[in-house]
Amino acid sequence: MEINSAKATEIDSYVRNNKDCLQKNQLAVQLKGELKLLDVYKLPIEFLIYNKRNGRFAAEIMQKQNKIGRELDPLNQEDRKIIKELLLGEDENTTQLLKDNLIKIGQIDPGIMTFDGVVINGNRRMAVFEDLQESDPKYGYLTVARLPQSIDEKDIYRLEIDLQLSRPYRKDYGPINELLKIQEGTRIGLASKQIANSLFGGFTEDDIKERLERLKLIDGYLEFIEKPNDYEEVKGWHEHFIDLQNCISTFKKKNMSAEDIHYATLAGFQLIIAKEPHMEVRRIKNLMTDIKTKEDLKKSVERTIEKTQSAQEEIREESKESRDESERVEHKKVPKKIKPKTLTNIAEDFKEDFADIVDTYKAHKESDKPKTLLKRALSSIESIDPKHTNMKDTEIIKLLNSIAELTAKLLETK
Repeated sequence: MEINSAKATEIDSYVRNNKDCLQKNQLAVQLKGELKLLDVYKLPIEFLIYNKRNGRFAAEIMQKQNKIGRELDPLNQEDRKIIKELLLGEDENTTQLLKDNLIKIGQIDPGIMTFDGVVINGNRRMAVFEDLQESDPKYGYLTVARLPQSIDEKDIYRLEIDLQLSRPYRKDYGPINELLKIQEGTRIGLASKQIANSLFGGFTEDDIKERLERLKLIDGYLEFIEKPNDYEEVKGWHEHFIDLQNCISTFKKKNMSAEDIHYATLAGFQLIIAKEPHMEVRRIKNLMTDIKTKEDLKKSVERTIEKTQSAQEEIREESKESRDESERVEHKKVPKKIKPKTLTNIAEDFKEDFADIVDTYKAHKESDKPKTLLKRALSSIESIDPKHTNMKDTEIIKLLNSIAELTAKLLETK
């Protein structure tokens, strides 16, 4: 991997001139399939570099870079402060516990850095020490093991996921950041099997492939809501994507058409936008495998597509008007995306349709229980306020007439 020779030279010089920075203990790590003992040093934090590829807060880094419109540079002092604040704010309770522990006991286990000072393991501890250093210079050091110059990017990745993502240590990773870290392995040229082998603790090649497919699904959702790479947007919704992925997997095994799978996927996206519980997403599996409800669900999804396209057309018209006006008014804002409120409103309409389709599915499955269905229908009708302003709506009148006709037919069969 490319080495920052200036930083490496700076560290070498400090080590030569401060013999007592070399610690008595060494750290054993797996490198290139062999156990290696690394020398451990107590170094000034100013010589060390935050690892912006730190998998524990990959989503947060991406969101920040999207917001400022550029890549963060850990060597830039202002960007260094941003990364430090992201680390400290990642989990405030955990950070406070770590701070209290470092003040009371000090650093017990060494971190790990590259040959030129990029901290691979120990970034949050370094952030806490840097924060404490502002009030007391004695905290301005981090004890770290130094990796040899010969290791490459793949070696570092394997070491990172072994230390941070193997099953015993996964509690510090959120599910989205776990997926992003796995994806990073593919980007540097590792196959799914190689990633699985690096994650000691029961991961298989299929586990890795499944997670990569889930991230593709999440990326598709973020594109759909026009917030690409904004993974903070899906925090707390991971179970929904697991359930949606399971539905899609079932459909593929049943040789469902790509078009139908696309409709099912969009249905899942609408439920997520509407903030429905993940158990509702599971219902898509049954609705798409029942002939009647499958067509109803597809028609409802088509309506959301039409509404979205209509909203996009309005945006284009507003953009055209704004461009025309911008010739007269400087710095006029031009709208480019559908407003989040519009997407939410479309999803809310879909949610109502979805609830009706679920009721249809339940009724279809209980067709041999007429008494149960009639009691449910009667209870629903009795709940209607006859003075409600919508009672004059033509669609409601049409529904009432249909109910009256069906009731008459059922009475004829008694």
